[in-house]
Amino acid sequence: MIWRIELGRRAEHELAELPDAVMRRIVNKLDLLAEHPFPRGVKKLEGGGYRIRIGDYRVLYDVRSADRTVVISAIGHRRDVYRR
Repeated sequence: MIWRIELGRRAEHELAELPDAVMRRIVNKLDLLAEHPFPRGVKKLEGGGYRIRIGDYRVLYDVRSADRTVVISAIGHRRDVYRR
């Protein structure tokens, strides 16, 4: 079953600011996330939510099982994404 991907305001802005090649890689991963929200290599974060790695970039997200939605909260370089 396909899950719905919902980008938060912050994630939308961060995605738009990325270089084109990186943006394409991340969008491809988000498409895969819609098919399976817990892919191999996913890590559960201490404060809640999950993260996937895409090279030097990270995607932070939450999963809402009730309405089968994956909510992307942040997208960014690994050195910056956890600071905000």
